[in-house]
Amino acid sequence: MIFRRCLIGLLLLVCFCHAQENRSLRRVVLNTSWYPQAQFAGYYTAAEKGFYAEEGLEVDFIFSDVNFNVEENLKNSRADFGIMWLHEGIRSHHRNPDIVHIAQFFHNSSILLVAKKERVSSLDQLQGKSVGIWKPFVPILSDVVSKNGAREVEIVPVREGVELLLLDALDAVLVMRYNEYIQLLRSGMEEDQYFVVEIDSGGTLLPEDGLYCRREFQKAEPKLCGGFVRASLRGWEYAINNIDEAVGYTLKYMDLERRRADIYIQKQVLETIKSSYFPEEINPDFTVLNPVDFERLDQFLFRSGIIAKRTDYRQFQKKSF
Repeated sequence: MIFRRCLIGLLLLVCFCHAQENRSLRRVVLNTSWYPQAQFAGYYTAAEKGFYAEEGLEVDFIFSDVNFNVEENLKNSRADFGIMWLHEGIRSHHRNPDIVHIAQFFHNSSILLVAKKERVSSLDQLQGKSVGIWKPFVPILSDVVSKNGAREVEIVPVREGVELLLLDALDAVLVMRYNEYIQLLRSGMEEDQYFVVEIDSGGTLLPEDGLYCRREFQKAEPKLCGGFVRASLRGWEYAINNIDEAVGYTLKYMDLERRRADIYIQKQVLETIKSSYFPEEINPDFTVLNPVDFERLDQFLFRSGIIAKRTDYRQFQKKSF
């Protein structure tokens, strides 16, 4: 009887301590740029493995689509941190100077222009043809497509273009190597049946996922922001070296949002992300935005008329740790 009482008391003490620990965590919100998928596996892993908790943080996730963007959620304080491609971040900073960049995780681009070879087998053959581009990215990517040699094309804003390409409703689409391209290769057609071009802005990389927050938030909470970036980097490092486990966490979040999940595709996504974006050894400076990449892209945006003036790197980039 005494042993039983002691055991119950011990369990109650553990539960109390756990509750106290949870109450001491600072709750923050991360806004990903799309619905749950392995593109964000590093952040899910950081949450599930307790890396955020070790930095004193409890992270809630919200998700954006073509109708609800990260910029607005940061501006209106519905999110503390947000994920955007660099060109989106620069444009957001021009519209709302309070939005600043604190870390870069995807330093290059995996954009592909894809068409069926039976319809298009060269960039010259795209003249007068339809090209599907994700709706939020039309302003920059339509110009990028043109500078890559596909001129006088019909730009069609789309939510997702894979099915439209397969049904011949579009002549070509822009896809991500780590996502939609994998779906195309599983559609029944062989890889050599597709015409594929790597897209960049005339030699300028289009760095993808980076972390953003409000300037006033970063200034008031530098340690919190640094802890968030550190934990996120740990999450990514763990995820790319434990793909099956990280995909399991991803599927959990996909299920919560009732998103259709294909475990094979999610594994392929994460494996492609690993080979495309991350070096064999990751150090803390990995998250620092390369000034040369920034300047090249900023110059491209300015010359294309997408932004009205050049961007000050020192005002845009705020190193978090």
